[in-house]
Amino acid sequence: MRLSWHDLGTQRADRQDGRTIEVAGWPVTFPPSKAAGYFLLTPSMSCCVGCLPRHPLTTIEVFADSDIDLTGGTLRSEIVPGKPHPSP
Repeated sequence: MRLSWHDLGTQRADRQDGRTIEVAGWPVTFPPSKAAGYFLLTPSMSCCVGCLPRHPLTTIEVFADSDIDLTGGTLRSEIVPGKPHPSP
């Protein structure tokens, strides 16, 4: 199922917990990287980490099984969302 950024934080998005969804956005890493297994996905391009959206509903934290090529600009990805896990 494809979700838009406006769906985040709504019941439509909550009903997809644990299911595969498709979302498009801009990957951001710190430090900048051409490939990464961990990155943030945002609805629009950021010039730097300092310009990341501050609201949690405008950023998706991505943990990939392996590095993903991030050199193509916008990224459309299938992900399985889940509730955030508490930090150890």
